[in-house]
Amino acid sequence: STSSPWRTPIHVRIPHLLPRKP
Repeated sequence: STSSPWRTPIHVRIPHLLPRKP
């Protein structure tokens, strides 16, 4: 496939890195 796992946004692969909203 042309699409590789590394093409996926970091916040999609690692949801824990999402900015925490108050």
